[in-house]
Amino acid sequence: MAELITGNPATDGPFTQPWQQTVRHAGQSLADLSAHGRLTRDLRAVLTHHALFALNRRGIPARAQASLALTAATIVFDQDPHQTWSSHAPAAPSPTTVTSVTGTRTEPTSPHHPHRLRDALTATLLDAGLITTPAVQAAFRAVPREVFLPGVDLAAAYAPTAVVTKRDTDGGAVSSASSPRIVAAMLEQLEVNPGDRILEIGAGTGINAALLTELTGPTGTVTTIDIDPDVTAAGQAGLDAAS
Repeated sequence: MAELITGNPATDGPFTQPWQQTVRHAGQSLADLSAHGRLTRDLRAVLTHHALFALNRRGIPARAQASLALTAATIVFDQDPHQTWSSHAPAAPSPTTVTSVTGTRTEPTSPHHPHRLRDALTATLLDAGLITTPAVQAAFRAVPREVFLPGVDLAAAYAPTAVVTKRDTDGGAVSSASSPRIVAAMLEQLEVNPGDRILEIGAGTGINAALLTELTGPTGTVTTIDIDPDVTAAGQAGLDAAS
């Protein structure tokens, strides 16, 4: 722990050998203490404390820290992100009206209508501080996630969680629609401008390409590629349906 805390950020880059060795040593020490019941705080709390300390020492911006922490918690602890963020869910919109970036529109009264779910998801991301610009907000309100996720329940398609769309023969996930929270944070960090030319490696469902298309506008170009023919075919179908 002392090695991790006292590492010199001026000379030890985050991916240098000394840094890697220090993190590995600290992690093993934590595991040993946990195995022998010698931690006075639980392992998650200790890891969180030192991870945040390390991120701050490296000068990583708070918004990027949030994205990294969310991804790490989901992967390392295999937790349900929806449960983590449920307390941030905004109040349900009124029965007949939904407020958008450009004004007000009348929608069907069902709370399960795609337009209502899309606006509710966007509001959740705004409430969590993951969407911070009008352009990204407009893109999330415009892209119909359900056309990229055929056969997926509408509520699941618009939940702030990842949706696995293809698995290998062993049941492992090989393609998915990323969590909207991660996507929102990435798009804000990317700072896309109208007219930009963007290459996306890994097409996935095509949702992100559709969002990027909204951000680059009619003068921009978005190219998305993938090595899996099934993935590219599904992505193309979604983009065609959304256009």
